[in-house]
Amino acid sequence: MLDDAGFAEVRTEEIAVRFAFSDVDDYMGFAIDTAGPFAMVIRGLSVDERREIAGQLGEAFAPFAADGRYEIPGVALAAVAS
Repeated sequence: MLDDAGFAEVRTEEIAVRFAFSDVDDYMGFAIDTAGPFAMVIRGLSVDERREIAGQLGEAFAPFAADGRYEIPGVALAAVAS
């Protein structure tokens, strides 16, 4: 996109990040507040459906449990262009 916008020099770098959540409910609140289309889907679910997803997330997050909370790894893509 930056090349197409006319920038002559473009540099990108992946930066490791960690998202810390006290529990699955904390993550769900974050996702509902920030995750666009995912948030719209979650808001439209019944209480039982949300519980089911929370249970699945708890299982998926188990490898990332640390000190009574979850630390979910991620990657941010940073770009500099001139």
